[in-house]
Amino acid sequence: MKLISDYNYLGPSMHPLFLPGDGIIIAPDVNFESFRIGDVICYPKPDDPTITVVHRIVGFNNEGAITRGDNNSEIDSYTVTATLNPQLVVLKRGSRTIKIANGHLGMLVHRKIFIARQIRRKLFPLIRTLCLLIANIGILYRLKLYDNRLTFKTFKRQQREDEFMILNNRRIGHRDSDGSWHIRFPWRFFISPEKIDKVAKQ
Repeated sequence: MKLISDYNYLGPSMHPLFLPGDGIIIAPDVNFESFRIGDVICYPKPDDPTITVVHRIVGFNNEGAITRGDNNSEIDSYTVTATLNPQLVVLKRGSRTIKIANGHLGMLVHRKIFIARQIRRKLFPLIRTLCLLIANIGILYRLKLYDNRLTFKTFKRQQREDEFMILNNRRIGHRDSDGSWHIRFPWRFFISPEKIDKVAKQ
């Protein structure tokens, strides 16, 4: 089998099947007429041949193959034709060569990833609202897990100053121009914005 390029896989469209840094290998002796729905193929992007796309075949029409990345919500806006010389691929991760699920099994994998993505997209607003509610109630503030470990640093940028909250050398919050603090999750559950100035002066 032949490594198709000197670069590794990039981008999120085939996550979690492909991860950044994975190699892409052409499977031998597979021509366009042998492709099936569910196969993962690579091909030059029609509107920019310098880019190699790795997506899954989700259907066929009179022109060729209809494709979509496992992690994408929409099908690709183009049809992959035989003139693009698409190739069936195998995944290379480190020193391992991993055969990809293709055909009917490949479509089962694709549908599972697609459905999971849709569920996450619909549940995310609800989960975020719930998290904000819990954080704003402040029931976990009393634990004071991080109060004595917080540090604060101010950085000057031209005509303004930015103030950051630091925990273990990581920026976990910043102060807006109106003086209010914004704290990242999950630390927002445990640090009360109203008590930050008091903690900073200790």
